[in-house]
Amino acid sequence: MTGPDQLLVASLANAPTTPGTGTDNTVRVGKVQSIAPLTVSLQGGSVVQPGILRGGAVPGVGEPVALIRQDSTWICLGAIDTAALTQRISLTTATAQVSFNNIPPEASAVRVKIKARMTSGGAVAIQCRVNGDTGLFYTYHFAQHNALAAPAAIGGSGSASATLMTCGVVGQSAGAYAGACVEFHDWNNVNVQPIGSNMMPMTFTSSAMVFGVGYYSTWGGGVYFFEPGRQKTSLQFFPDAGAVFAVGSDFLLEII
Repeated sequence: MTGPDQLLVASLANAPTTPGTGTDNTVRVGKVQSIAPLTVSLQGGSVVQPGILRGGAVPGVGEPVALIRQDSTWICLGAIDTAALTQRISLTTATAQVSFNNIPPEASAVRVKIKARMTSGGAVAIQCRVNGDTGLFYTYHFAQHNALAAPAAIGGSGSASATLMTCGVVGQSAGAYAGACVEFHDWNNVNVQPIGSNMMPMTFTSSAMVFGVGYYSTWGGGVYFFEPGRQKTSLQFFPDAGAVFAVGSDFLLEII
């Protein structure tokens, strides 16, 4: 069953050609264009003067709102707290890639919280891509500290013009899951501002236990260079070559 959070996160890319031909009982997310008359922009057009729930507050210009269509009539359900929009993927089978699709391109930032481990290997890097792009669009750097060794035992790595970004490290240990928090900033940037650039920064922190080897603390970030004017709508996470995410690994995406 599709939950309310999944409905609200549904991509506008899946919208009908025009709002008026939408599907009944389907929640759509749009942005308020004007108050008088109340006009909400959706992909494919605009909805003018949708109904408002009795006692509901009128949202402000620029706010994201939820609309629902019933019997060819649009109803504004109210403004949306974008921090509440989430997608969650909990693995019931081992997999080599976890993908988040239908991410709203208008989100200002996207955060992914990861609790994961691998089916084999030691400390394995978590890699990511945006929009499935496999070209040389990424630059990243990270530092790493093994907390069970001397404090000076800090290493790091990085790459310019890479086909992916490292965004954490995961261990392979029975019952021990690594934690990582990855944030993609300026998600809605399509390089339309007078002063700006076609790049989106990413930062992360993570920690992983590998029994008998060490406890790895890793942090860093990177930049994704996108084609000007292109929206970002998906993320892909996968372990370093040859590794697989184990059953029980959990990935939570938040729109912030």
